[in-house]
This record gives sequence, C-alpha cells and structure tokens, in this order.
Amino acid sequence: MQINPDFNSSAFTIRSYRAHEIDVFKPIKIEELQALEEKSNEPVKTYVTLNKSFVVTPEKLIENWSLENPHILEERHFQELASLKPEIILIGTGKRMHFSDPLLTLPLQQAGIGVEFMDTAAACRTYNYLVSDSRKVAAAIFMIED
Repeated sequence: MQINPDFNSSAFTIRSYRAHEIDVFKPIKIEELQALEEKSNEPVKTYVTLNKSFVVTPEKLIENWSLENPHILEERHFQELASLKPEIILIGTGKRMHFSDPLLTLPLQQAGIGVEFMDTAAACRTYNYLVSDSRKVAAAIFMIED
C-alpha cells in the first residue's frame, strides 16, 4: 500500500509497505534532487527498499537491524532504541500485533519515553504522522510476513 503521496525531503519517512518489503524515503535537499534530475534522463530514486527489520527516526535509518523477530525482544534492544532519544518508540510487530513483557519497557516509561506496540502497517502510518507533526519518534519495524 502506498501511504505517503507527498515527498518529505527533510526526514526519513515510509513511502510504502507490503509483505516482505518496505520503502523508506531518504532525506534529500530539493536543490540536490533537482541537480540529480538534470544530470539524468531517468527519474531519481529517492528511497531505499528494505526487506529485513530496521529502525528509523526522522534523522537516521538503521538498516538490517540485528533482530528479526519481535517475539525475542530483550532489554538491550529497548536500551538501543532509547539511546536514539525519542519521545515515543513504535514497535511494528509484523502482520499481527505482539506485546513484549511489560517489565522490559518499564525503564523507558519511567524515563518518559512512550512505547507502543502495533502491527507493522499501523506502525508505518503512525510513524509518518508523528514525523509530520515534528515529533521525536523512533520506529522498530519488523517485516509483514504472508
């Protein structure tokens, strides 16, 4: 499903999602994009297609995140996400929603960082909405499996 018809050139945003693949827009200055388009006769690809779990913030994309399954989230994974200094962390758990042990997220919540679990499609849409609202968000996204 295409979820972001407007190109946001200043932040990593999610362009589309489908089973086993998610497209993420890469930030690029309009001037740079125009210069690239002038040099090439073909459209410039302003996104990357990912097929493994990843972490994204408006400023950073961590491709091929070390964790491939939301069922094995550990405290160290949440600490890694907290180190990005978000206000809220979204966990896109694939086709179906999956929750982790509440004790794993308690330190984040005590530090004032919200943690929300949702299916990956909802996490992609929510991430884009929060980015458009200039929120400090981090999303850990697991692929949608068949």
